[in-house]
Amino acid sequence: MSRNVTDSKHELVAAALATGSSVTDVANRFDISRKTIHRWMAESEFRDRISELRSELLSEAAGRSAGAICEALTTLQEILTDGEQPGSVRVSAARCLIDATMKIRESKDLDDRLRALEQTQTERFPQ
Repeated sequence: MSRNVTDSKHELVAAALATGSSVTDVANRFDISRKTIHRWMAESEFRDRISELRSELLSEAAGRSAGAICEALTTLQEILTDGEQPGSVRVSAARCLIDATMKIRESKDLDDRLRALEQTQTERFPQ
C-alpha cells in the first residue's frame, strides 16, 4: 500500500476514534483488522493525533456552545421576570441562572489563574 493511502487511512481512523467510535466499528467501516488498529494505537504519534483531533472537536463544540449561552441566559431571565409563569418555574429559572453564573465565574477565575501561572513560568524560564 502506498504511503499516501496509509497516511490517509491513518487520518480517517484517527478521526473516527477521536469522535468516540469503537475499534470494532472503525475496523468494519474502513475494512481494517482490529489488530492493525490496536497496533497503530500502540504508536505514540497515532495516539497523539487522536488526542489532537479530539481537542479540536471539543474546542469547536465549546465555541458553538459559548454562542448559545447568552441566548439561553436571556431566556432564563425572561422566564424569571415573567409574572405569568408559575412560581416553581421562576424558581427553577433562578436556580439555573445562579448555577450557570457560578460555573462561568469559576471557569473564568481558573482561566485567569492559569494564564498568570503560565506567564510567570515563561518569565522565569524563557525558552
